Amino acid sequence: LSVHGSGTYRLTLNLPKGKRLYALQLPEIFSSYHLYINDELYLTLGNPNPSTYMPQIHEQTLVFSSEGITTLLIAVTGYNHLYSGMVHPIAFGTYKNISHFTMIKLFFRILILLISISMGVLYIYFYFKTKQKQNITFAFLCFCILGYTSYYLIHVYFTTAIQPWYSIEIFCSYAILALLVILTNQICHIKNAFSRTITYILFSFSVLALLISLLSGLLNPTMRSTFSTLCGLIKGITLLYLLSTTFFSVKNKINHASALLLGIIFFSISLGADLVSPLYESIYTFHYTEIGGMALTFIIGTILWKDLINGYTLHFQYLEDNKQMQRQLEMQRNHYEKLNAKIQETRTIRH
Repeated sequence: LSVHGSGTYRLTLNLPKGKRLYALQLPEIFSSYHLYINDELYLTLGNPNPSTYMPQIHEQTLVFSSEGITTLLIAVTGYNHLYSGMVHPIAFGTYKNISHFTMIKLFFRILILLISISMGVLYIYFYFKTKQKQNITFAFLCFCILGYTSYYLIHVYFTTAIQPWYSIEIFCSYAILALLVILTNQICHIKNAFSRTITYILFSFSVLALLISLLSGLLNPTMRSTFSTLCGLIKGITLLYLLSTTFFSVKNKINHASALLLGIIFFSISLGADLVSPLYESIYTFHYTEIGGMALTFIIGTILWKDLINGYTLHFQYLEDNKQMQRQLEMQRNHYEKLNAKIQETRTIRH
């Protein structure tokens, strides 16, 4: 069956007596809806009427007072995304608790945003200083992580359409895999036709995912199922390649391969957990794959940072050695001039 269409979600609560302030944190609901509280229209986002459908996305927290039997009803319509309806669970509680919950969640997202931007700009600077390809690749990886995780902040502060934000998100998610493969090849000094082929496949699939997301409203169930299967296949191929590559690099005693293998194993566990528990929803932090990806990125960043420190240490050591050599040459030149002057003086006396 098609995932597109209209649906209704209804929840009946038996709240304590005495009116209190409650809050409802509404995540992304795809893609337009009416919210009713006790059969009264409380909020409209977009236009869920199929004949005049207009999609809009906005994460928001609503405050209302109630007591006793309380009915929440959300009527949703979605036609232009890979999935529709209420994909993520809502959060309900007292105003104080929900405010605390949203502030912690927002803090983690802003923290990742700042780290990603800072690291991306920093490694672009290092690239222009050192001309090392690993630095610019890592900078692109940081910006892809930014594109993959920033949608939450965009939809908290702004009411947006579905496109292009979700297409950028899905493109960045698969571009991250391609960039991780490139960085692994660069760190482990792997240059062969097979590694280049894997890279081309991953980048091509990133572009394909972008196009499919943009045209998701036109996909039939068979196309959607095929794309879902391809997504799992691409992740499996990437994991097998990363694990096998770093394992043989450790065996061949390539520098930093052990630390890289540790990060890739952690990333593999996170992807495995995501496959085992696909309905898992993080409360405060991130999904399994986001945590695993950020841990691996941190390890790669540490490896590159260590290489930069070693490079600068060698550079300064070279400058110091060069100064010492220049000093010695200057002393020898002065000594030679004095010796030559003495010889000339002796010749004059003899004459």
